[in-house]
Amino acid sequence: MAELDTEIDASSPFKIHLLDVGPEQYGDCVLCQFGNIKVLIDGAHPGNRVAKQGHPSIPDQIGELLNQDPPYQVSLIIVSHAHLDHIGCLPFLLENDIVRAKWALLTDPKFGWGRTADDAGPDANLDTNVRRLAAALREEPVTRASDDTMSQFLSDAVKLEDTYTEMVNFLAQAGTKVVRHGRDSLDAILNAFQGVGLKILGPSTDHVLECADLIHDLGRDAIDTAGDMLASDATATPASAYRALIGSAIDSADASSFSLGAAINLQSTVVRFKFRGRKFLFGGDMQFSAPGVNNQFLENSVKALRSIVKSEAPFAFVKLCHHGSDNAFSEEILGELGGTKLFGICAGEGSTHHPNPKVLNTLNDHREEITWARTDHNGRVSFSFEGTSPSIFKTRGRLNDEVPNATDVAEPSQGGSGPAQPVEKPIVEVVRSASPEGVVEVITKVPHVTTRVTITIDVEPRATLQQTTPSGTSATSRLLSAPTDLGTRLPALTIAGGRKLPALLFVTSKQALADNLGQTEAAHLLEALRDANKIVFDEVPRGLTESGPAIEMVTRQLRQHPEVEGVVLIGGHDVIPSQIIDCLPSSLRQKLPRTRDLDNFIVWSDDAYGDTDGDGLPELPVSRIPDGKSPQLLFAAIQATHTKSAESRAGVRNVVRPFADSIYEALPGGAPILVSKPTIFNQLPAINLDAGSIYFMLHGSDIDSSRFLGEDPPGEYIEAVNVGNIPAQTRSVIFSGCCWGALTVATKASLAERNRAYGQKAPGTSIAMTFLSRGAIAFVGCTGAHYSPLDEPFAYFGGPMHHAFWANYNIGTPPAKALFNAKIDYIAGMPHGRTQLVDIAVEHKILRQYTCLGLGW
Repeated sequence: MAELDTEIDASSPFKIHLLDVGPEQYGDCVLCQFGNIKVLIDGAHPGNRVAKQGHPSIPDQIGELLNQDPPYQVSLIIVSHAHLDHIGCLPFLLENDIVRAKWALLTDPKFGWGRTADDAGPDANLDTNVRRLAAALREEPVTRASDDTMSQFLSDAVKLEDTYTEMVNFLAQAGTKVVRHGRDSLDAILNAFQGVGLKILGPSTDHVLECADLIHDLGRDAIDTAGDMLASDATATPASAYRALIGSAIDSADASSFSLGAAINLQSTVVRFKFRGRKFLFGGDMQFSAPGVNNQFLENSVKALRSIVKSEAPFAFVKLCHHGSDNAFSEEILGELGGTKLFGICAGEGSTHHPNPKVLNTLNDHREEITWARTDHNGRVSFSFEGTSPSIFKTRGRLNDEVPNATDVAEPSQGGSGPAQPVEKPIVEVVRSASPEGVVEVITKVPHVTTRVTITIDVEPRATLQQTTPSGTSATSRLLSAPTDLGTRLPALTIAGGRKLPALLFVTSKQALADNLGQTEAAHLLEALRDANKIVFDEVPRGLTESGPAIEMVTRQLRQHPEVEGVVLIGGHDVIPSQIIDCLPSSLRQKLPRTRDLDNFIVWSDDAYGDTDGDGLPELPVSRIPDGKSPQLLFAAIQATHTKSAESRAGVRNVVRPFADSIYEALPGGAPILVSKPTIFNQLPAINLDAGSIYFMLHGSDIDSSRFLGEDPPGEYIEAVNVGNIPAQTRSVIFSGCCWGALTVATKASLAERNRAYGQKAPGTSIAMTFLSRGAIAFVGCTGAHYSPLDEPFAYFGGPMHHAFWANYNIGTPPAKALFNAKIDYIAGMPHGRTQLVDIAVEHKILRQYTCLGLGW
């Protein structure tokens, strides 16, 4: 390994990045740029090695931020402690040469698992299910997860010790200088990084060893608990037993139930960096406020560590420990940080109990003096210290967001006034000009009160995220640049490209939309709709987890506006909830024999927003523009219009779906439909989707929406189309017979749970969302598994729906209404010659699961 490059030039980066740690709960991953010294602290979750559900992968974020090609070079890797959501994907990245590190400051694997002299190896002799459950009980409590997610969690947890130990050994063999906290001397690493002021504040070696003994004892208790739980119920699985144990622990609010996790947290390495006169504090999951263990030595040791931290304060930036838990942070801790103004919280989008409402209340009480960002609401966040005042670049949402996650709210707030509103502050909009001179226009809005404002502007041409300058004693300005994905000023929006639309009701929640897009971007969209004299209802409350209340509000609006011819929902399921609908009439459900439908005939549907008489069927067409937490998507979709020739078409079908040929032939244009195989996404014959009408009849997946699959006989699947085949700009109408092709969340309706985040898909991870972000008028497809006719004359299952849609669209009917009319036509023909109960059930599903995404008019 080369020696550390510590020579710093004036233009070198000086930034702290809190990486997007995905859709799961918890998770920590921080990248520090202290000039040429690059420090990576923790590695999020194991699954974050790849992009998922609209969240970029950890390696992609590292590469983008460092502007490197793999293997990405960092000076130092720190693993704070031995929890799954901190070790995360680091073993994979390092062992696959995606990331290389010159130094590594690591939690010791034996201490992290409490391996003492009489317990030197893994618990290989235990029953596999007992080991899986006991390993899961070491981790942060996972309180909401699908069966698939829970299975992956248990698998990752039980393999973590071996995986981490192998990573430590690999680093040593690869030439990385490895320092194990609590076991090795710290002198060499402190000397190597003295240029960036590395100081290991704690915990002490005695503290680490005491934790190791406690982990050993509590780990044995966890094994006994797991064995007893599984032995007492022959039907119990590790997943069901885990849910029961964790649920009872949380419900009883018994802190001792989490003592094993607390003992592991208390091993967290607490480090301070000092660079260019500024200090930075990172402490993993150290439980500063409430150690959570019945051990007087450790309680005293934590108090001593707090005193050390206090002596170092104030800091330019502090990452709150333990994802903003109340056992890590409090009013008292804030006071001990001695005037620190800037804070960050790392947590995944699906986090529930972290950040804790008590912590958010404490921060909110001081919002006039401090600024904070949180990755569960803001995505990736970058703090730049290159100017005289720090700047913040966030992916979405708003800073100083005090709103707890849904399951954290124990009871409604008194008086119904909602969250406390921040005092009005000056707004500085930084607008990048498209002119060759690259001029930057700055617009300042100051409240009409006695105000003193100091504004500092650092212009970075490559920045594309929202930039905000935190409030301070002499500067209370906020800098808001263009939204993520745009990189320019907020564009003037021309609704439907200036086309004349029928009377439509546009429905959203202005609060929830602002949470996803940013206040400025959401307001810009709603203002454009009103300026175009559209009927807008944006008063759906934030935080609805069921569709019923929203449907009632929309129904009342439709009664007040009888002239309305259709409904356009704006935002994803977390803005306007989609309905979870059982496709089968109760009488059919009772008679139906056991089937293998992958959705149990339960799908997402928006049709109820057009049901004015309550009969369960819509009287008006409904379309939805999902936001994907991307202003670019919404802005492109709301302006969608026809620019392609009406005589252009494109299509790709599976080998064994010849029914699609006759449907495709009815589309105007001369391009032939492609068949997969031989058609493959990156091979000849080339796929050209630059067309006005596009038809897909391929295989889809509820998990991976970035591609559709074809077939390579005899029975192998191949990748036929992916997001890379979509033109940079399009004004197409797309109809898809692919399974889950129009699913905009990561959760099938049959697996949805009340008060659970569903994981929003985003451009780049979904073919449908990518089409919309590039200007498609509509993407019509399924929210569940599709059924195709295989026998001639192909006039059953999905065949008649496909034919009816294109027949309606080809005569000039807008896509949303074409789908609405197609459903009416489909009902008239049910059951299309098939009379077995299973066949009738399939046709009920075909009727219910088709949806129109995009403006659709």
